[in-house]
Amino acid sequence: MARLREWLIRLWGTLGTPGTLGTLGILHRGRPGRSDRSDADLEQELRFHAELAAIGSGGVAQAMEALRDQRGLPWLQDLIRDVRHACRLLRRNPVFAGVAIASLAIGIGANGAMFSMADELILRPLPVSDPGAVVAVSSETLDRTSGSRLSYSNYHDLRDASRSFDGLLAYHTSSISFARSRQTVREMHLGMLVSDNFFSVLGVQPALGRTFTPEEGRVPGRDAGVVLGYDFWRNALAGDASILGATVWLNGIDFQVIGVTQATFTGIDPPLRPAFYVPIMMAERLSAVPSGSLENRAERTFAVKGRLKPGVAKARAQAELSSIWTALARQYPEANRNRVIAVRSGLEDRIQQDPVDTVAIGILMALAAIVLAIACANVANLMLGRGRARSREMAIRLALGVSRSRLLRQLLTESLLLALMGLALGLGVAYGGVRFLQTLPTSDQIVIAPQLDHRVFVFGLIAATASAVLFGLAPARQSLKTDLVPGLKTSEPGDAAGQRAIGRAVGRSLLVIGQIALSMVMLVATGMLLDGFRKAVALNPGFRTDRLIMLSTDTSLVRYTPAQTHAFYRDLVDHARALPGVASATLTSSIPFKVGDELTEGVIPEGYQFPQGQDHVSTAAAVVDERYFDTMQIALIRGRAFTANDSSDSRPVAIVNEEFVRTYWPGKDAIGRRLRVNAQWLEIVGITRTGKYTWIAETSMPFLYLPFAQHEQTGMSLLAETRNADPALLAAPLREVVRTLDGNQPVFNVQPFASLYYERAVAVPLMLMQLVGTMGLLGLTLALIGLYALVAYSVARRTREIGIRMAIGAASRDVLKMVLREGLLLSIVGIAVGGVACVAVARALTAALAGLGTPNPVTYVVVPAALVGLTMAATYLPARRAARVDPLVALRCE
Repeated sequence: MARLREWLIRLWGTLGTPGTLGTLGILHRGRPGRSDRSDADLEQELRFHAELAAIGSGGVAQAMEALRDQRGLPWLQDLIRDVRHACRLLRRNPVFAGVAIASLAIGIGANGAMFSMADELILRPLPVSDPGAVVAVSSETLDRTSGSRLSYSNYHDLRDASRSFDGLLAYHTSSISFARSRQTVREMHLGMLVSDNFFSVLGVQPALGRTFTPEEGRVPGRDAGVVLGYDFWRNALAGDASILGATVWLNGIDFQVIGVTQATFTGIDPPLRPAFYVPIMMAERLSAVPSGSLENRAERTFAVKGRLKPGVAKARAQAELSSIWTALARQYPEANRNRVIAVRSGLEDRIQQDPVDTVAIGILMALAAIVLAIACANVANLMLGRGRARSREMAIRLALGVSRSRLLRQLLTESLLLALMGLALGLGVAYGGVRFLQTLPTSDQIVIAPQLDHRVFVFGLIAATASAVLFGLAPARQSLKTDLVPGLKTSEPGDAAGQRAIGRAVGRSLLVIGQIALSMVMLVATGMLLDGFRKAVALNPGFRTDRLIMLSTDTSLVRYTPAQTHAFYRDLVDHARALPGVASATLTSSIPFKVGDELTEGVIPEGYQFPQGQDHVSTAAAVVDERYFDTMQIALIRGRAFTANDSSDSRPVAIVNEEFVRTYWPGKDAIGRRLRVNAQWLEIVGITRTGKYTWIAETSMPFLYLPFAQHEQTGMSLLAETRNADPALLAAPLREVVRTLDGNQPVFNVQPFASLYYERAVAVPLMLMQLVGTMGLLGLTLALIGLYALVAYSVARRTREIGIRMAIGAASRDVLKMVLREGLLLSIVGIAVGGVACVAVARALTAALAGLGTPNPVTYVVVPAALVGLTMAATYLPARRAARVDPLVALRCE
């Protein structure tokens, strides 16, 4: 027994250090059935060992604490305790909590709403399996300024020769008429001509039936099968499953429905949702592409995407395709000269294809980020104010042995809790913003529908976490600089504490200056955008918009010959002009501002020196008849309009706008000069004023007009000018005219031109103006709240000083001026800092949105003046409160 006692004493001497208590705890927990032992059992066992080892009971409490720490998950328990403590603090400070949470909710909510739109238009991956492996392949000029599509022959050669891809697919979007049968009314829808491997490469499975097989991609015009888009099948066909195997009519050709895509697949070119998919081999038979396009390498008609093989990097695929393309350029020099192959990720391709939307979304996201930065500065300011009140609490905790790192963790937990509460409320703000964004005008197949989904929630969570670090770290570090002895005193702080108080006050002032500077930047940017959009809405686009009705048709849908096409459109214009109430009628291939009507031509201006590696330019164009300029009231500044004498037998002519002349023949007379289009030289006979063609805020762009008689198109639109105020009244008579000429000819896009113009040129800019104005107002409001909080806190902290001043003779007016002077100084410094930043911001906005013009000088006067006035208003209330301080009460303040 004595030996056992001696052995236990030696063992305790070994295990008696704090570090080995953990081992002892592990041994205890390792015994079966002992994992839930109570503290009483642990205390009894430790006291027994202590008695055996003759080491007294002085270390029992510490040993118990160490053993408790070894049980369970200490970090989780600490986190739970920190969260509970933070909740108690927020309950005791409801005003602080309410202002902080509301500020963060506004900032996080605004960013969530803007992210939902950016995600919908640019960021969201394609709805296919493993979208990160899908890349875009394009053919471009050497300077990469134009081009993106490939000819079918070049695509096929790349597809066969490449080894870096699991597959390369090709597709082309086209307007195609659709009918359930030959007896039903035909409707125009956007469909896709796709390669046979389109669905297999994307990994898209059908919801019904099947997709295309390799056999359906081999023989032109043989396999008339169609796969319906899920949205089209559900909405237009009421989800009728019996459609599978049925025959439908596309451009007058019988097609068999072989499948329906899965519900999650909405298309490969968001926001477009195609109605149906047909094989590329049916393209010429459908008249969706010019005859001979599948063999002509100069017909760059098809967009191409590919799926990289696992482990193959984009750079490697780029190198391989470049090598293959070099061989194709040597083999077919006429079609492929001065062009290169580019491989881009899905995001890069979307940005490159839609730079206008990318710039607009980037600006809105930047404004939302500024709102969040101002909100974070607000909360940081509030927390710095609380730091002085909590200095005694921090000192007590440090005196009790709590480490500074442990305190830092607790303070950051409080910040994170605030941010998460702001996120919860901010999701409601984001929901309101998303609902507003969903009112953006769109067509049936162009679906822009931002959603408050899991991606927005994850983005909000990231924004909330970043915000917690942004506004919580500096106040937390400031609080941890508390010294024990001065902090525990209840009297006036010592020198060190006083220095910290001064530093805290300076920090809060800097935050307010930063808020005012950001508000200055935001208001100037908002003023520029609002002024630019206002000018755009009020701008004369260069053509009339009232008293016009539009109607579109396409003779290729009913298999017209060129002669039949010529006769049909001449008869259509003549009959339309003869209708009662019609003042004029004209034909055009491209209606201004109508999406999908854009026409581009490869142009070689005579005498123009292209950069090395470039042999032509792609120019926006329209094919019009001789009445177009009169009907649309487009001003000709030189030369003449087209006439009936500009026929297919006369010399080829063209009309260009001023920007075309300024770009290619600067300072020279363009009348009589020539340009080459489709291997044909055209003489310039007229020059029009530069107008707007696709978007109200577009930069000035060269534009080319070609006479219909010399460049007949199968797809044309009629524009009729009415004598009365309501063009919609002519819709039925115009439809009847088409039916009289040919009952099989489909008619679409029948609407007043003013409606189209309002949607594209007014409604969208107005929505952008509302968004920009709202964010500017939110940022300014948050900045003013921050200024008010700082001045109010300063007045409360200096109550005794104010009492002394008033006791020795200072008047209430003097105190009022003193406090207002403090707010004015902060405002002026903030405006000065913001003014410097505004110069760079204005230049960036001018470059990004050149179509909106330059900044209005009035903005630089009105915004600073408004900021000074508003900051004085925010300062006045606490200044007035200070002026009413009772000196006797103030002198009792400690």
